[in-house]
Amino acid sequence: MERVTCTILDSLPGAPAHPRSPDLLRLLGGPRGEHSPRPCRRASPDHHGTAALLSLGGDRAEVVRRADAHLTDTDRCPDPVATWQSLLALVFAGDLVLADLHCARLSARPRWSGATPAAQVVHVVRSRIGFLVGDPDGARHTLCELARAPITGALDAVVVGWLTEALIEVGQPAAAEELLIGRGYSGTLPAGLPGKALLLHARASLHLALGRPNSALKDFAACGTETADCDFANPAVLPWRTGVALCLRELGQPDVARRLVRTDLAAAQRWGAPGQIGRALLAAARLEHGPSARSLFTEAVDLLSVANAFGDLGHAARVFHTVPGLADDVAWARRTLRRIADLTARGGNRHAADRAAAALARFLSAHGDPNLTKHEISVAKLVWAGYDNTEIADRLSLTRRTVEHHLSSIYRKLRLPNRRHLFLAMSDFF
Repeated sequence: MERVTCTILDSLPGAPAHPRSPDLLRLLGGPRGEHSPRPCRRASPDHHGTAALLSLGGDRAEVVRRADAHLTDTDRCPDPVATWQSLLALVFAGDLVLADLHCARLSARPRWSGATPAAQVVHVVRSRIGFLVGDPDGARHTLCELARAPITGALDAVVVGWLTEALIEVGQPAAAEELLIGRGYSGTLPAGLPGKALLLHARASLHLALGRPNSALKDFAACGTETADCDFANPAVLPWRTGVALCLRELGQPDVARRLVRTDLAAAQRWGAPGQIGRALLAAARLEHGPSARSLFTEAVDLLSVANAFGDLGHAARVFHTVPGLADDVAWARRTLRRIADLTARGGNRHAADRAAAALARFLSAHGDPNLTKHEISVAKLVWAGYDNTEIADRLSLTRRTVEHHLSSIYRKLRLPNRRHLFLAMSDFF
């Protein structure tokens, strides 16, 4: 097994330093083929330059500017291919609000609404936006509907790939595997298949979810080769190195895994999309332990909250207990999980909120719940101030027995053995 792993690692491609002809349609699939409308002759060549900038991962603001300019001009030149690439550019740049606004505007036009080929482009993109903000169930529903209908051009690969990821997120990996088998994507994928890299990435994610890290490693590595062949260097599009790193973590090779994650993190920081940086930091945290892991995890949560990446926040809560030493600082862990639960609840997405709430409940069941009542807080503060039970009872107009009852409840919630430990723990809660 070790020899096979080394062979795979030796075959990993480097990033193309100067992509000449990045092919986003080959990488992910898209609306081209015999059933797709011909590209508009008046289409601005800017979208080709946008793909090059997206591939390099350096000038995110310019990518957003170009994509926005093209999408604003779709009435003059409604080219589905250029529109598809521009919408994806906004998604990978992390500007999900702008991408969704353009999708909404397009959906109000007859050409881009209903079951038309152009409308499928909008439906696919909106499903991905929903997935990224923490609604994998909504994404699953939309993509299932599309998968049952005739799909335009080479959109089949992206529909199946992103549907696979949605099924994994909602806890249906068996359905995801059946989907790949039924669509003929479970075996060797033909060369030149549009969307091959995306399918390999989705399939690798499924292997990892099913506890098959060796199979996942092979598919993530193959995804990297295909991505390089498509002249793409930006991991915001397909973070295959991070996938390889998580496989190596499962296979007991953390040092190589850390190097790969650092590469993706550096690229994400150059790109500057908060959500992508947060995802890379979360992966890095999973490869560390103790204070280093806590620092990376905290920064990841900060950036994912800025990006409104509620799905990733829910995922962070789910993997929290798998990071060695992360919960050693009980007060920090409690605050962090509460924060994630609050953020996802305010985000309004049930799936992400339920996942975060379950992680918090799991932690509190093991380490105690510090949610003290108003009276308990008053008693604890007076203990902190040095008062005995009789003095506390007098100051709060309570009986001594009631004070003792409150103290017992405080000890139970905070998992503390006695009054001395309560005094020492006060700084964590007040």
